[in-house]
Amino acid sequence: MKEIRRPDSARLVRCARAILEKAVGGAASETDLAEKIEEVLYGPKQIWLAAQEGLVQHREAAEVVAAHLESLIVDKGGRPWSEKGTATSGERADRSEAAIFGAG
Repeated sequence: MKEIRRPDSARLVRCARAILEKAVGGAASETDLAEKIEEVLYGPKQIWLAAQEGLVQHREAAEVVAAHLESLIVDKGGRPWSEKGTATSGERADRSEAAIFGAG
């Protein structure tokens, strides 16, 4: 069986924090961010494995991660979705994709 490379968790958490501060102006603990990333990539939906096997594109996987992280921050911060910050979904996905798959 082929060994599946895993992304750098610390890099993902740093990226998540930067994206979310711009996107929704909220904050979450590094533990919350790391747990959410772990859940999305390696949990029941296996987004990381699906991306590695070509079942979803890297961009799609990055969008899923970014959306879940944004949801976490909005939920933790108690802010309504209508008060989201200035980052576009494209910017969030670009940065997520770079952090997850090592591009850029």
